[in-house]
Parts: sequence; C-alpha cells; structure tokens
Amino acid sequence: MRVRQFCSALILAVVVQNVAIAPQTFSSELKEEVIEKKAYTLAELRNLIHDGEMAFRTGEYQEAIAICTKALAGFETHNHFEGMGTAHNCIGISHHSLGEFTKAVRQYEQAAVVTQPLDNPRQQAAIANNLGEAYRQLGEIENAITYYEQALSMMQSSQDLQVQPILINNLGFAHMELENYALAQDYYLQSLEISSAENYQYEMSYALKNLGEVAFRQGENQKAIAYFEESLQITREIDNRRVTALNLNSLGKAYETTGQSDQALTYYQEALGITTAMGDRHSTGRVLKNLGSFFQTQGDTELAIIFLKETINTYESIRGEIQGLETSLQESYLSSVESTYRDLADLLLTQNRILEAQRVLDLLKVQELSDYLYHVRGTEETEKGTGYRPPEETFLALNQEQTEQLIIASKRLADLEKISPSNLTEIQRQELISLRKQQNAERGKFRAFLESDEVQSVIGELKSNLSTNESLSFNLSQDAKLKEQLQTIKQSGRNAAIIYPLILGDRLEIVVVSADTPPLRHTVPISPAELNETILEARQALTTPPKSYAKSSNSNASLSKLHDWLIKPIESTLETANIETLIYAPDGALRYIPLAALFDADSDQWLIEKYDINNITALSLTDFDEVSALHNFDLLAGAFPSQGATLEFGTRQVPLDGLPYAVREVETLAETVPSSSVRLDEQFNGDIIYEMNSYDVVHLATHAEFVSGRPKDSYIAFGKGEFATLEDVRDWDLSNVALIVLSACETGVGDTLGNGIEVLGLGYQMQQQGADATLATLWSVSDRSTQLLMNRFYENLLDGGRTKTVALQESQRAMLTNDKFNHPYYWASFILIGNGL
Repeated sequence: MRVRQFCSALILAVVVQNVAIAPQTFSSELKEEVIEKKAYTLAELRNLIHDGEMAFRTGEYQEAIAICTKALAGFETHNHFEGMGTAHNCIGISHHSLGEFTKAVRQYEQAAVVTQPLDNPRQQAAIANNLGEAYRQLGEIENAITYYEQALSMMQSSQDLQVQPILINNLGFAHMELENYALAQDYYLQSLEISSAENYQYEMSYALKNLGEVAFRQGENQKAIAYFEESLQITREIDNRRVTALNLNSLGKAYETTGQSDQALTYYQEALGITTAMGDRHSTGRVLKNLGSFFQTQGDTELAIIFLKETINTYESIRGEIQGLETSLQESYLSSVESTYRDLADLLLTQNRILEAQRVLDLLKVQELSDYLYHVRGTEETEKGTGYRPPEETFLALNQEQTEQLIIASKRLADLEKISPSNLTEIQRQELISLRKQQNAERGKFRAFLESDEVQSVIGELKSNLSTNESLSFNLSQDAKLKEQLQTIKQSGRNAAIIYPLILGDRLEIVVVSADTPPLRHTVPISPAELNETILEARQALTTPPKSYAKSSNSNASLSKLHDWLIKPIESTLETANIETLIYAPDGALRYIPLAALFDADSDQWLIEKYDINNITALSLTDFDEVSALHNFDLLAGAFPSQGATLEFGTRQVPLDGLPYAVREVETLAETVPSSSVRLDEQFNGDIIYEMNSYDVVHLATHAEFVSGRPKDSYIAFGKGEFATLEDVRDWDLSNVALIVLSACETGVGDTLGNGIEVLGLGYQMQQQGADATLATLWSVSDRSTQLLMNRFYENLLDGGRTKTVALQESQRAMLTNDKFNHPYYWASFILIGNGL
C-alpha cells in the first residue's frame, strides 16, 4: 500500500497556511448555513476544505466530494487559484478512492493547470504526487516514479520535512512494484526515520505498512506481521479507515500464508466490512479476491466461486468507469484483473458448471477487447456481470445482513471518533465504549457464521444440485438467451455448436454447447508453452507454401496436432448432434490459426471439408436473433491502385506496394454481381466510408494490417495515401450493411505471440457500427488466388439459400480441387467474424 494522496500536509496547508485562525470542524448547523449561501468568505471556504479532508479521512468520500465541490465554486468566485487547485485535488482523490479513475485524473489535471502560474511548491508537489498515484495504481510505474521524483525534488528544495516522508514512501512503493525490494526498503526506512523523529503518525503508519509488504513479498512472514500490526495500531488510533482496512487485508494474507486460517478469515472479514462501508470498490475487489483464493485453498469450492463471482462483478462495475482514461492507462488496469476471470472459469469448469464458465469466458473476451480497444462497454447482459444460483443468492443475502450490521456500527463509531473526547456527552461516551466492545466481539465471528446451520444448508443445497446434474438447467437469463440463439440458428436450417476453448496454466479446456444436447467440457493436458510453440509452427506452415505440396506432407504435422487437441476430444459429440456449423470463440494465440485449416490425419481431411465455421468475438456481443441468407444484394467494391503509396502515421511511414490483382478482382466481381458499384484509382479514397451504408455488401480489396496491442497503428488503406485506423472505424455508420469484406488484410505475428485479440477486434468494431459480419484474412494472400476464391464466394451467395459461412466453405473446398492453389496458404486465411449465418 502506498501513501494515500489526501493528507493535511499535502492538501490543506496550501490554503490555510496564511490564515490567522486554525481551521475548525463545522457543526452540522453551521455547515448547512454556509453551503446554502450564494457567496462564501475565504475563511468559510478554508473551513469547508478542512471538513472535506475530515470526511475523506473517515472514508466518507461522497461527502468529501460534495463539500469540496462547494468550496471549488467559491474559490472560483474569488479567483483564488491556490484554493481552486486544492479543491480540485480534494475532489480528485475522493473519486480515486471510489474507483472513479476517469474523474480523478481529470481533477488532478485541472488542479495542475490552475496552479501552474503560482510559486507554491507544496501545492504543486501535492498534485504531482496524486498524478503519480493515478499512474501507479493503473500500472504505469515508470510514469509514476517520474511524478514522485518531481514532487520530492520540489519539497527537498523547500526543506519541507512533513511532506518528504510521504513522497519517499511512494517512491518506495513504486520500486516495490518493480520488484526492486532492496531499494524499496531503503526508501521506506528513510521515510520511517523522518516521520518517527517528527512524530508524524500518518506517515509512520504508511512506512510500517509498506515495510511489511516488502517483508511479505520476500517470504519473511513473521516480520511482515509485526510491521502490519504496528501500523494497524497507529491507523486505528488516528482513525484512518482505509489504511486500517488494507492492513487487515495484508494481515489476512500473511496469516493465511503461515497456515493460521481462522485468524486470516477474521482479518479478511473486518477488512471487507470497512471497504464496503466506504464504497471503495478497488480495495473491496482485492479483499473479495483474497477471500475467493482463501476458500479455494481450503477446499471450500462453493464459497470460493461465490466470492470470485463477487470480485468479477466489482471489476465489471469499475471497468465501465475507466472508459474516458487515456488508452495506455486503461490497458494497464484491465490487464491487471484478467487473471481473476480465468481463475473463476477454471474453478467452474472443474466443478462441471459449464454454462456458468461459458458466461465468465464471454466476460473475459469482452475484457480482452477492452484491453485492446479501450472503449468496449459490452452489452446489457455483460454489464450484469456473472449470475448467481438461488443458493448463492441466499448466502449473499445472509452475508450482507451480517456485514450491514458491522457497517452500521462502524459508521456510527467513526462519527463518534471524530468528536474530541473532551466534547463528548456522557451518552456519547458510553455509546463509544459499547460500540468498541461490540467491534471487538464481532472479530472472529465470521468462521462461526460460515459454520452456522443456515450457511451449511445453503452449501449443501449447492452440492446437491451439482451432484444431481442440476447444473445443466439452472435459470439464468443470459444462459436461456444462449439456448434461444442456438434454436434460432437450427430453425433456419443449420445445426450449430458453440466451441469455447480456454487456455489455462496446465491444460486446455474446451466447452461445447449446442441446441439439443447438454453443455460439455473436455480437458486436454497441455502447457501454454507447448501450445504456443505448436501455434507458431502451424502459422509458419500456413503462411509459407512449398513449391510442391501434398496434403499428407510433414508440413501439416502441427495443424494435425492442433486438430487432435481442439477437435478430436469433441468429435463424437459433434457427430452425434449432427452439427454442421461451428461457432468458434478462440482464446489467446489460437486466434492466429484459422479453424478451417486444422487437419485430421485419420480421415485425411481439413476441418473445412466437414464444417462451415463462424468466428465470434464473444457470444454476448453477437446477435444471432436474425439469421437469413444474402440473395439479391447491392455491392460496393473498391480496390487499392496498381501504383504503391506511403501512409504517414505522425513520424512513422508505412510504404505499401501496388495491388494490380486487386483491380482485376474488383472488376471481375462487378461482372459477377449485377447490382455493383466500383471505386477505382482516384475514386478509391477516404470518402468511400460515407457511401458504405447504402449497400448490403462492401468489398475492399486493399491493404489492411492489424497490430497486436496497437489499435492506433492498425489501418485500412485507401488510395492517395489516405487510411482509417481501427479506432477511426468507431465513427463509421454500417447499420444497413450485412457484410464487410477485407480481402487483403494481414495480422502480424513475430517470434512471440500476443493474445490475438486484434484479429477479432476488427470484427467487433464492424459489428458495433452495425455490420452483421466481416470477412477478413489472417495473412496476405496471393492476389490471383484471392480473385478466384472471392469470385466463387459471391457466386455462391447469389445462388441463394446459402449462409455466408456455407458460401465461404464451398469456396474454400473448391480451392482444394485446384492443384495450384490447394495449399491452405491460399484459402484458409479467410475467416468470417460476427453473424455469418
């Protein structure tokens, strides 16, 4: 835990340092009177800021925001820049503590702007420190260190001792995040030395807490516990509820590590009560995740699942808040929580709770899209998070009832502890003593609650349901929706199955769901390293066709291996259900390999010879409610010119070769499709995007590249050096478009694999703008073979009655009969993403 941003040394002293009287806490009557006034004196505004700090310290973040917002308006009236900066900082760190990161960063930035002209190093250091905190919490550690060092330099120049321990502490925490433990410990000891000498209790508690973290991370558990307990004693005395909660959480983890499970559980429960009462979602998520991991370790799987579901639903609520942050910050935050989604899916699958696991896998894919594109908000269904079974809802209600009792007592205790002991009435003094006794007595009761007859009855009901296979029919709206969509597809004439692979640390899990059969899972023991090595070999085999080629050649070994891992375990299931269409939601690096190219050595067949294939980003982001084949359609086709061009991305230049076959491809399509409009040469420019929504199908025979981790560098090229990035696609209107075709795009893969989300990110963007489906290529293909395949594809669509996936399947199968183009390099690159049915 790093030092919190908001403290009197960094915030309040800026405004009150020139005031003759010390700030005092308002009575509630006086506060209401001041807030109702249309104009405030500077003295009133300074007291408002002080009250805002008090509200923050006791975890009343919304109250702090309300008070400091009033103060901000007043300082603006007086044109008082120091006060405005302090108020912005106050509001910012309150939003920060509520997990409202976008609002927090904006407030810090405004504080920096209004204070820039001032000669006030303390205030400017406070703002730099808080920006450092925002960057650090979102994983941008190097940027955080830059801000911390900037703030410390300001304070050392002014010889301000009280602020220095805070900034030194924060530097220590940043280096601890980078695992520079020796350096981190040196910083913490420096901070502790200064704060102890000056009796700065806040700063002492932070230094001790962080020394405990360093010790814990290095396996020195008893030393860590001693530091945490010493810090906890201080934070309780000074009523720092947030750091009290984090100390309790850390103590829980340390005691759990040493095998003292009852003590660990006690600390976790008290921490959760405090963070919930404060509305601190970020810290609540940490405690919930620790509780989930704790119960998993203890073998209490049902409880572990409940708490991990709660964790993910907390993450989902935060994810909606960070949409306005700059993209690198969103990416850092999102990647830091993805492992929890995999952990929960893993646990659910081991319990054979397949539909629930599928739900979590869907949320994981939305999370990964958010990580790449940053503005993915999911749907109404995904925003609901994970669902709960009725017994789980019963447990949560029981637990909430117990937690609320603790919260009410905790809030009242916090109110009383704000009052100076000398100002307490006798009734208040007795109430304070009673509440402290109650708080003491409540510790340790969580285990008793978990072992109570009520809770054990709920757990027993969960286990009974699962043992009687009731897991296959529990009533959650999102899972009913899944079955409805599969039935809709079946009624259209195609029998489909959804395949969700999940890459875990020691195995590959494959989830299969179809309209008329129970959901099934299959486990393949394989390490991610071996899987990635095979994927790289398969990718190399697919993208480098030999001069002479036979279907049974050794170059297919890796593709055969992938078939044995992904398809062989579910082959009999697919055959029994008479499956014709595979709806495929690939995970991780599997996205770089088209499912069509998997090779069955036993039958000497490619998978595309057995099934038509539809890729999806996530089921929750794909609408199969309307399933209809294209028949008579209007086509808009454009081609990159025969002459090359250079794209300019700021200082980066991307030279592109001409595509002479692209022009012929488009001209041939115009002859094939009666209702066609063609844009070539000068007409193939950026303005084509404003014509797209007038057509059923848009075909772009042009360069396009989708880069792992860099959507701003991913592009679709037009003529004359014009282009659109993947982010620009957000502004397109494709609401009337049934199909977008990109016949010459490429996904770059180096020696190391990414998670492949850029492959499906393109399809997601097109879907979000209204297009039903996207046909794209995973690697750049010979122009001549593309022309042949595309022409056959459109002929199949025009023939009527075929879905897009079947039209593509038949086109690819036709290429297998062409001796010149039967290698999968020429036909397997084409994948349909979205609703191709």
